[in-house]
Amino acid sequence: MTGALFMRKVGETQIELTRLLRAPVERVFAALTEPALLKRWLYSDIGDALLSCVTDLRPGGQTVFTWRAPSESGMSCLTVTWIEIEPPTRLVSHQVFSDWPDGAINAAFDLKQQGAQTLYTSKMTHGSADVRNATYSTPLFDHLEMSFCRLDAVFAAEVSVPSRPAAPDDA
Repeated sequence: MTGALFMRKVGETQIELTRLLRAPVERVFAALTEPALLKRWLYSDIGDALLSCVTDLRPGGQTVFTWRAPSESGMSCLTVTWIEIEPPTRLVSHQVFSDWPDGAINAAFDLKQQGAQTLYTSKMTHGSADVRNATYSTPLFDHLEMSFCRLDAVFAAEVSVPSRPAAPDDA
């Protein structure tokens, strides 16, 4: 499953995403929650860029993402309100995009260690079957897979950086 985002409809209003990521669960959790890491991978290849990510990672806190988007508005914001946080294995949130308020979702992210990798599972619950189906037909998931490929590259770069030899002991 590494390198491919799997998506399926569940019930009337859910979409489930799964992907195996090439890093331990603690690194994946950090990549989902730390602004400096998010800016390195969470954008697509259609001309957008993650301009800012301000986070208050606690139940009731919010993370606000702002992207430059190739659209008439030029900007897109996602406001995430945290409901549940269980480092490093679970995040639950309510999410609203500024340019699609009717597409608000409740999202649960579960991370499970599998050897040296992490199984990422996201269950997104939409307000109706129509909104779920509209979301399912957007390119959002292609863009998310592009981002996950970039995240795997970030993880690979962390692993491949050679360590500096220790200084000789003068004692």
